[in-house]
Amino acid sequence: MNERGWVVLALCSALGLGLVGCGDDDGGGGGNGAIQIGGCPTFSGCGGEIEGTWSYDGACIDDEMPFDTSFCPSIRLVDTNGEVSGTLTVADGLLTQSTTASFSATFDLPGECTMGLACSMIESALDGADGIDGSACSEAGDGCRCTITTANTSMSSDMVTISGNIATTGSGERYEYCVSGGTLRYRNLDDADFAGVFTLVR
Repeated sequence: MNERGWVVLALCSALGLGLVGCGDDDGGGGGNGAIQIGGCPTFSGCGGEIEGTWSYDGACIDDEMPFDTSFCPSIRLVDTNGEVSGTLTVADGLLTQSTTASFSATFDLPGECTMGLACSMIESALDGADGIDGSACSEAGDGCRCTITTANTSMSSDMVTISGNIATTGSGERYEYCVSGGTLRYRNLDDADFAGVFTLVR
């Protein structure tokens, strides 16, 4: 197996209406909320008045192991931390986002999955992997405990069409949404590799 294939984070490609990136500063402005991994409540779209400017208030990712574990099914997730901030504006058929997100995960890699590599070598491989900004690994039992971080910032815009409780972007991506009071929630309908709900407030 390619050493650079140890971890494939799903978060960066999943955040937002196909437009949100991942980031490590406050360049997105607007709201600021935690990203919860697992234990997400049931979501059902209800439509509503989506036009206006919304600030990100958090997200919940249904996948309790938010990266590829096919190379090592016995990998154990120890801790995750994530944060999303920024704004989403829908006006005159245009969707504009200015968003920042960051994510870190700590996991235990048992000896059976290290392929005899030292923890320092695994750390170096992680540092060179696409989508990972930093890593740290140390010995833990017969394997390694590693922490990875990823971050980026995105500013994008796209056309959007609203029909019932579905928002469809110019690139063809569909999102189910619900506006209740001053809160907007949405989820991606087309990304089979990602299940999660994002929450925004006015």
